Amino acid sequence: MRKNVLCSGLAVLSLLFFTSHNARAQSSEPKIEVGAQFSLIRFRDLQAFDPIRIVMPRKFDKTNVGLGGRVSYDLTRMIAVEGEINFFPGKNEGEGEGGQKIQGLAGVKAGVRNEKIGLFGKLRPGIVRFSKLTDCPNARFSDCGRHAKTEFALDLGGVVELYPSRRSFVRFDFGDTLIFNSSRVLLTIIPGPGGPNTEEARTHFNGATTHNFQFSVGFGIRF
Repeated sequence: MRKNVLCSGLAVLSLLFFTSHNARAQSSEPKIEVGAQFSLIRFRDLQAFDPIRIVMPRKFDKTNVGLGGRVSYDLTRMIAVEGEINFFPGKNEGEGEGGQKIQGLAGVKAGVRNEKIGLFGKLRPGIVRFSKLTDCPNARFSDCGRHAKTEFALDLGGVVELYPSRRSFVRFDFGDTLIFNSSRVLLTIIPGPGGPNTEEARTHFNGATTHNFQFSVGFGIRF
């Protein structure tokens, strides 16, 4: 009798163990996300300058729309590490400053989620590379022009993810992209008392941090 009870108990425990193991396996969530996105960023306080036209520098804002991709890995249900790259085609017109831009970011997102929606904060340092920023290297007028330049950046903001199915997602990003602009020297030639184009004016722009609003919408798969 005792032997039968013991065997029955072991059978029940085994059944419970395998049932619990299968349930955990079926309910485990995908850990990797791979997706693409459209991104819009408003670059603030760019410096416009044209040494050929002999005009004084001015500041202006410019909004760019681009495309990018992203990979994310979930360390836990609430924390993930991710990397992202965006390309903003820009334009090459004379008044446009910055040219084409490439943005690369890598960092963490943390928050809460359920089967249908996730809400996260994000902190992602990185870089922004401008193909054309006006500068006068070595403070020489002959070197003035639009040169490629890479600046450090930091992306701070929020993320909303929707999960239409277990293997797919739609993602909305919004926040402030800080760009830590390094110093530059701009030179112009202006009319002087001895006749036209006889004086050289030097403008030195100290390094400054700009706040640039960025919004992205993307989609992808989870596995």
